[in-house]
Amino acid sequence: MPKLLEKNISHKQINEELVVFTAHDAEYHLELNVPFRAEAFALILVETGELQVQSNLKNYTLLPQSILMVLPDSLNELKYESDDLNFVCLAFQKRYLERLGLIMSRSEAVLMFSKDVQHHFELSAMDHADIVYGISVLARKINMNTETPFYDEVVNSTFLSVTYQVASIFFTKLPVLNVQLSRKEEIASKFLGLLAEKFRQERSVSYYANVLSITTRHLSQVLKEVTGKTAGELIDELVIQEARVLLSQSSINVAAAAQILQFSNQSFFGKYFKQHTGYSPSEYRSLSRTTLNPPF
Repeated sequence: MPKLLEKNISHKQINEELVVFTAHDAEYHLELNVPFRAEAFALILVETGELQVQSNLKNYTLLPQSILMVLPDSLNELKYESDDLNFVCLAFQKRYLERLGLIMSRSEAVLMFSKDVQHHFELSAMDHADIVYGISVLARKINMNTETPFYDEVVNSTFLSVTYQVASIFFTKLPVLNVQLSRKEEIASKFLGLLAEKFRQERSVSYYANVLSITTRHLSQVLKEVTGKTAGELIDELVIQEARVLLSQSSINVAAAAQILQFSNQSFFGKYFKQHTGYSPSEYRSLSRTTLNPPF
């Protein structure tokens, strides 16, 4: 990791709407294999090592000079991180963008943060260095005395510079990212997108097959070939991930979790959860004592 990052970035934030942090920031360290739902946008740039992430059941391997864009409301889980992992993350709330009154009004931003395009790609050495440097400068600006004249304007303009830099690279790569998918890959992509929207209400394979106008057998065969899992397995995996997120929150009890996930009753939810995890929801709540404080 460049010395500039080591010296100037631990974690910096402004009004909890804009946060910069690194892999070594203890406050925002996330445990492996513990799912969480993102509440903000985030840009993660890997410096060294390897980070494996699952986002809405899509698996990404982040290597040096790669970037991942995390979307609000996405369900994420860190699967693996190498011992030499270093990364820098820029996370920002949607309300921060709205307060700036610039980016989110542009049609390009809608596409950039759309769920229908790929959000993981490799950077050139120059582009990677430029973005890391920009985030480093942003971290320093955030850390200035807030009474400094034009503090907000300096921070906001620096943030916009970094964001437009990423957007410029993104749209340069967009034709490459949106290469023609095979029919099977297209079905899998549409299924995962639909599942992320409907899994709380719909847990039957037939529902998704009907929406996609194919048979349940064909859907599961395609998904098994593309993702290594059947439709039923993917549905169960996302429901259980969301249940684990809910049960890890002290403010949500088992009955509330069952209601949020729209199970007919708490007993059915308990049997379903234990079948897939080996623990009852209450047992899982007792065992899950890790306090997570993700900035995104």
